[in-house]
Amino acid sequence: MSLGRPIDKLSLEELKVLLAWHQVPAEKGKTKKADKLLQWVRVVEEGRQPPPYNKWTDDDKARLQALMDEVVTIADTRYGRDLALKKREMLAVADKFTAEERSEFRRRLDECEVVEALASLPSAGETHDRSIVGESIELV
Repeated sequence: MSLGRPIDKLSLEELKVLLAWHQVPAEKGKTKKADKLLQWVRVVEEGRQPPPYNKWTDDDKARLQALMDEVVTIADTRYGRDLALKKREMLAVADKFTAEERSEFRRRLDECEVVEALASLPSAGETHDRSIVGESIELV
């Protein structure tokens, strides 16, 4: 190596970085240091150079700053989009429920509201007369 460091002294993480930088495809099942070392030795023996890269410019900095300043909500994520889709699907199928299914669905919604109400109560150890279920509730 040009830095005077023997190749066999490279760590597994360093080998992974070097191989990725030289765009060496990962070989399936070859995850150990010895495997990565053999791949790196081939790269060195072939004299392969890493791909060229463009220097970081002021425009790059400005674009990065704009991305960092952008507010990202849960709705902007894959999870948020999937959740919104599931809600739309639920509403679309709700009018196909039987009377029994609607009753079960209402019961489950009521349970959700009780859980939300309990979560909004003050800290543990305090007793409050809240008629969520028609009696006083002691938080423990």
